[in-house]
This record gives sequence, C-alpha cells and structure tokens, in this order.
Amino acid sequence: MSDCLVISYSEPSRGRERRQFFDGQSKSGSGWGRFLHLNYVDFQGDIMLPNHLARIARLTREHGGVRRTAEGHFHESDIATYSAWKIPLLGGLYLYQYLKSLSFDVEIVQHAQLEQEKLEQCLDNGPKVIAISTTLLLNPLDIADLVRYCRKRCPDAFIVLGGMSIWNGYQDKKDPAAFKSYRADAAVIDPRAFHTLGRLVDAVCHAKPLEDIPNLFLYRRSGTVATSRQPEEFDFVKNALRYELIDSDLLQRICLVRSQISCPFACSFCSYPTSQGAVLKAPLDAVEAEFNALKARGVEYLLFVDDTFNVPPHRFREVLQLLKKYDFNWYAFIRCQYLDRQQVIDMRESGCRGAYLGIESGSDDILKAMNKRVTREQYLRGVDLLSTEGITTLASFIVGFPGETMETFRDTVNFIETSGVEFYNVKIFYYDHTTPVHEEAATHGLKGQGMSWTHNTMGSSEAFTLSEELIKSVKHAPYIAQHSGEIWEIAHFHERGFSPAQIRRLYGNCTRMIQEELASNGRSAGIKKTLFEDLTTFC
Repeated sequence: MSDCLVISYSEPSRGRERRQFFDGQSKSGSGWGRFLHLNYVDFQGDIMLPNHLARIARLTREHGGVRRTAEGHFHESDIATYSAWKIPLLGGLYLYQYLKSLSFDVEIVQHAQLEQEKLEQCLDNGPKVIAISTTLLLNPLDIADLVRYCRKRCPDAFIVLGGMSIWNGYQDKKDPAAFKSYRADAAVIDPRAFHTLGRLVDAVCHAKPLEDIPNLFLYRRSGTVATSRQPEEFDFVKNALRYELIDSDLLQRICLVRSQISCPFACSFCSYPTSQGAVLKAPLDAVEAEFNALKARGVEYLLFVDDTFNVPPHRFREVLQLLKKYDFNWYAFIRCQYLDRQQVIDMRESGCRGAYLGIESGSDDILKAMNKRVTREQYLRGVDLLSTEGITTLASFIVGFPGETMETFRDTVNFIETSGVEFYNVKIFYYDHTTPVHEEAATHGLKGQGMSWTHNTMGSSEAFTLSEELIKSVKHAPYIAQHSGEIWEIAHFHERGFSPAQIRRLYGNCTRMIQEELASNGRSAGIKKTLFEDLTTFC
C-alpha cells in the first residue's frame, strides 16, 4: 500500500467525444461539440488528430493495416505513439518528487489512458491518498469520470483534487460547494498547493485532523467544510525540482521546464496573471543548475512553459547565453514584438527549434481592445525575424473577441496569409468570468460563458462559422488544432525524428482533410484517402 498516487492527466473521453462529433447537431450552434469539428478528422469512422493519422500511416506502411475494436474503432495503444501528451508533465512530476522528499511512498501515473495497466496496478495496491491534478483537465466531465473510476477501483482511498481547473473554478464562484459534484473527498484551493498536499498526505497516513490544514474544501456526508486560507509561497531556489528523486523511467529525452511563474501583461481575455499572482523568475544560477540536472539525466529537448519566456529582454539574453553552453533543442512561448535580430540569431545558435506566438488578431483595433500592447506591424517584424533564422513559428488567433467585425476578421485572415507564420491555430473567444474583459461585460453587452456567448458585435455561433471559414480559406499555412498539443506536438514530432519538411507535409495533409470536411461537398472521402496514402510514404 502506497501513501499517495499522483495522477497527472486524463485525456478527454474518446468515446464521449466520438459520440459528440458524430451527432448531427454538433456541426451547428456553439459549445464543445462544434469545437470538436475544428480539431478532429473523420477517418474511417473514427475521430483522428494529426498524431493519430501519422501513426496509422506508419502502421499501414509497415504491416499493411491496423487492427480495430469490435465497434470498428482504432485501438488507443496503436494510435497514441506520437501523442504530445506522452511527454512527462511538469505538475505531476513536481508533486511526486516533493512528496518523496518528505519520505512518503509515492507512485505516479502521468497519463491515465496511455498507462491504463499501470493505473490499475497502482489503484489495486490501495494507495491511502489519490491526488489528481486538474490543470490540464478542461472539461468537468473528465474530472468526474476519473474520480468515479478511481473510487470504484479503490473505494477506501482519500481522493483529493488540485491544480488550475480547481483554482480557476474557485476564483470564479468562491463557492465551497462548486466541486462537490465531482465526489472527491477534498479539493485544494491554492495555485501552488504542494505544501498543502504534503500536510494532507501526512494527516491521512497518521490519522490527524484535516480541519487543521489550510486551503482545503472537505466534502463529507454532514456537509462541506472550508478550512482557513493561507496562500502558499514558492521559491525557485528553496523549492527547486529535485531530479535525483525522479525515477529514470519517468523522464524522456523531451522535458517541460519552467523558469518563471505568472505574466507581467494583462491581456483582457486571459486569467493567467490573476490566477498566478505576482511574477516570479528563477535566478540564473537556479536555471543553470536545472539545465545541468537535465543534461545529466539525458534530456535533449526542452519545452519552456513560461508564458513570456523572452520578457524582460535583458534576462532573455542572459538565458540564451546559458543555453549556448549546452546542445539542447528548445521551444518556447515568445512575444515576438520584443525580439531584435541579434536575439533571434542567439535563439537559433542556442538550439531554438520552435516558437509559439500568441498573436490573437491581425487587427490593430482588436489588439487594442485585448490590451495586447502591440501593433500589427510589430508582429509582422517579429515573425519576419524568426522566419529569416529558420525558427518554426506557430501563431495562435482568437475569433469573436468583443468588438470583432467582418473587417477585423478579414485583417486576421490576411495576417495569416501574408505574415510568413509557418503554422497557425484558431479558436473562438472563450468567455472566462475571471478575466479582465468580464469587468467590462456591460459595456460590450457580453453575456454567457465559455464557448456559448453573445456580445454587441457577434455571437459564439457566428464566431465558430468564421473560424471554419478561415480554416477553409487559408492557403499559405497549415492549421494545427488545439486538441493536438500545438507547439508540444511539433516538438514531439521533431524528437521522434520527423524533419521540418515532413512535419509541414503532415499538417498540410491533415489541414486539407479538415478543409474538405468543413466544405461538406461530398468529395471528402476520396480526397482523404489520397492524402492518407501520401502520409504512408514518409510517416
């Protein structure tokens, strides 16, 4: 019996999303069902992402075919080889090594579906505590499903939820009962939460009262108990991740890395600065120590999860000089308006292979409304610098932000076509009540929540339609869906040996498949067959 089982991630239920995708009504209106049509391709009666199609193409080339389930669907174990979600996730690893540093007996499952056999074994071992990170679980149904599964398999365990989905939900409603429907035993109400989890595991293992532990909602038959709030602090030196405590089979050649927390900007659609608090940056000696630890463990690819890796520029220059001491391949979220030519040269020379650009709109009017503090021209200059040095760019765009019109939408389409971005992603405006734009809801006539909303200039249904029109019309750059893993998936393909040309060809073919489906012209089956046959020649 272990003291604690940490579960880092559970992907959305393929069965549920398959049913939603093939529901005839999901192609219209708003909400998750329509969102899925911007992500999946209908391939031989199953819902597929680019990494799935790449793997099926490889299996088809090597074995002449791919096995199916009794229902005619592809097996998860067959199609998941190239999934970006196989990359070790930072949040779960941090909790795992922290609990080990306290001398607890800890097990970890990084991905509930891809490690199904391990998950079953860990649950059968009877952990005293099951700690589920919700940071990447965006759909409440997936949280509830995972709790239900763990409860059925291990009924005596104490199940606790934590992570950003819980924290953001608390920020929105401030209601202790908000998470009761998940049927966990407790929820940790703090964006850091590792100290709280450590005290909870100790209390459960040694039969101590939980009411003395701060930052908890305790769910009992007698009612919900909210303990005191004591916000946790984090120090990059004192609380550094101890890689020597992480078993070798939990690390890969590719790893997520964080050198700062929160964001110095205040984009009106984003909750990150509010949820994470003041910006914290790791001292350079702490960054170097982590690079040394990663190098010693055989890591070759770094995915920086810092929201603004290149801000402030003077720190970025220093980090680039550090990176030049190693031979890492790395990827990061970059605010390209702050780049200069020498920085981009240093990026390339230090191993940068890809940059995720949160551009969001090609319209100066919308950029101003979003409080992006940047102009279209500054973006164009930054994209050109990166392209000139051969650094892969994936640009993200939002359709339907308050104030969006057909004119501002056309500015975004034009930007994608003419700026030189190599790949792009588009998503409709997501109305989060914890973001700054919510404070201006009355001004914008903004009503609703999530992916179902209306405002003075547009509704979510129209935003979905425009997003589909954008994908159908853009010719210059391939589209990468949000569900795929975006820049993480590009990095994972690089790490698995795909060349830049092969990656572009893969996404180009998958974009054509989605374009044909969205066009609904009756020719998609034949065209998809031809495009898939091309994938079998190089995947």
